[in-house]
Amino acid sequence: MTGSGPKVALEAGFALPKGTGESRAHNGEVVRVCCSTYVSIEPASTAPVHFYGDFYELLPDGIRCRSTLEIVTRRRDDAQLAHLSRDEPDLVVIMANPGASRPDEAAFEWRQREPAQVGELVDLRETVPDQTQTKMVAIMESRWYDHVRVLNLSDICLPSLSGLVRALNARQGNTGDSVFTCPLRAAELDRRLNPRCGTVVAAWGYENAAVFTGRGRRAYETVMQRGLRVVGVEGRFAHPSRSGTWAEDLDAMLGDG
Repeated sequence: MTGSGPKVALEAGFALPKGTGESRAHNGEVVRVCCSTYVSIEPASTAPVHFYGDFYELLPDGIRCRSTLEIVTRRRDDAQLAHLSRDEPDLVVIMANPGASRPDEAAFEWRQREPAQVGELVDLRETVPDQTQTKMVAIMESRWYDHVRVLNLSDICLPSLSGLVRALNARQGNTGDSVFTCPLRAAELDRRLNPRCGTVVAAWGYENAAVFTGRGRRAYETVMQRGLRVVGVEGRFAHPSRSGTWAEDLDAMLGDG
């Protein structure tokens, strides 16, 4: 079957249903699918999934941050990148922070922004994602998503939650690093918290530090106030690194929504 299926499906490694004979559009191409059970199609060596992040240094202390991660199934040119962070994604996922994510450029120039400028001076670049963020690719493949957006409780780029908690405590209530808690970033949040399916995944884990749980509570309340559906366990679905079946469990929880 791998020799006769549509190229778009083979490249992305999607699981195609067989049996019903229905047609389904994907990335602008119509593919023929056939039954209610799924058969796995072996992906090509390089799946066409691309990661674009918006990196900056937050004033006044110059701490390095990433405001958003856009995961898409097609490469975007400069004109498309200019509005990608404002497009409606298929799904929005909220994680703790960008982790070890970084620009995929050896000579990347980090530019400084005030909190109010973060959402206005977006500069999406090819990104090396944190390992936990790559787990969203399995969800995109199983559900035919073209675009997933990852937002964070904190934009601060640090590889460990314990390091993040220390950094947040050191900031002594300065919330400019969070699109969910900084009043100066409210317009930015309105533009980015806009999933097409009306569902948001709470995936920031179970760190119990007060500075962290407070942000999680605020993010959860913000999503609920907008009438969006939250998929998670008591508002905070387990962090991807805590479970080997994270993608499968999340896929089941998403259901038909």
